[in-house]
Amino acid sequence: MITNKTITNLALQEIHNNNQIAKNKAKDNFNFAMQNKNFALNYNNARSLQFELAKLEFENKDTKKIKEQLTKTYSELSNELKKLKLTPSQLKPQYFCKHCNDTGFVNGEQCECLKNKKFELILKQNNLDKNNLHSFSNVNFNIFDNKVLEQIKTIYKLANEFVELKNPKKHNFIMFGNTGVGKTYLSECMLESALNNNQYALLTTSFNLTEVLIKYHTASLEDKNEILEPYLTCDLLIIDDLGSEKVLNNITREYLYIILSERSKNNLKTVISTNLTPDAIMDVYDERIFSRIVNKHDNILVNFVGFDLRLKK
Repeated sequence: MITNKTITNLALQEIHNNNQIAKNKAKDNFNFAMQNKNFALNYNNARSLQFELAKLEFENKDTKKIKEQLTKTYSELSNELKKLKLTPSQLKPQYFCKHCNDTGFVNGEQCECLKNKKFELILKQNNLDKNNLHSFSNVNFNIFDNKVLEQIKTIYKLANEFVELKNPKKHNFIMFGNTGVGKTYLSECMLESALNNNQYALLTTSFNLTEVLIKYHTASLEDKNEILEPYLTCDLLIIDDLGSEKVLNNITREYLYIILSERSKNNLKTVISTNLTPDAIMDVYDERIFSRIVNKHDNILVNFVGFDLRLKK
């Protein structure tokens, strides 16, 4: 698992590579054109005329004759390029992003191309396909039973507001409910929304998180921070299906508590979905984790009800 800083650097590296490719292609085209004697002669003549024009304009002298010569020279340059099967635009870098010229920034702010590239890299890191990712904009509420529809819509509204940071005092969004009632679906919607808002978000199953915690537990001191850092520092951490993992002594409870505590202390958002009831969470984990999860003051607690939606599909 890699950090937000690493994700940004990787995205910038790809964008800067595009920048260099565009410049190199333009340079190659220009060098090829300059091998043609007529093009080179007209190109050098045009540069001399441009210098002379600037001088005359500075001295407030008549520039009509020079401009006529320049127009003629540009026309001859264009004709030579046609013979070489090139266009004037091909002598200039053709950047992939026209807004930032493949630099990643516009007026000091991240360009949309950089945000999109980070989006793609984070989805890849989460083993998700952008084309198949659920979002709040394409939720199909028809899959829900009419008896619970209004409740489900309220849950989705709360989830959307949570990701958009409209509830700054709430650190965690906890989803309770049986298997197949839509918790993972909503988790993906929250992930997609966070990424579209340029947040660094991670989605992991409790099983995969346990694998990370085992790795952390057995790692050397110098490697420990690197392993756990993404889960401690990402803007939004989504832990799906808490309680399905094997609870390991001296690992699961201890490190899960560290993650939840550190994120809460730093006002970072965490989403947890679980099939367990609050009482079962107390039994499986301990009072410390129970208090972090089942705490209405710091958390938004929602309960999914209804039959298995996978059967309805």
